[in-house]
Amino acid sequence: MPLVRSFNLEATGLEARDWLDLSQYAEYERKLWDIHIRNLRDYVPKPYAGHVTLFRTSVHPFFCSFDPTFGWAELAEEGVTVKLVPGGHESILEEPHVRVLAQELMACSTLK
Repeated sequence: MPLVRSFNLEATGLEARDWLDLSQYAEYERKLWDIHIRNLRDYVPKPYAGHVTLFRTSVHPFFCSFDPTFGWAELAEEGVTVKLVPGGHESILEEPHVRVLAQELMACSTLK
């Protein structure tokens, strides 16, 4: 089940502060969290006609699904390949983890 469907986010007016203690964040970060939560609530994913390669870490971020495909299996009509890469949600694009991600991306591009 996709992340956006795994929570009961149908309550109108749901704000980030209803889920998180945002007191340690700057005002601009609190606004970003509010936008993020509203988008989780309002976005309805549509099927994708192709295959998806999902790069993910073994660490589960705060608002995550425990489905290893994060819901893509029911959306990607040609299937999903999951590739685990080191790091966490917050560090996947930082050294040294980004090097492994780049290698995996390059390997995918050579398969076509």
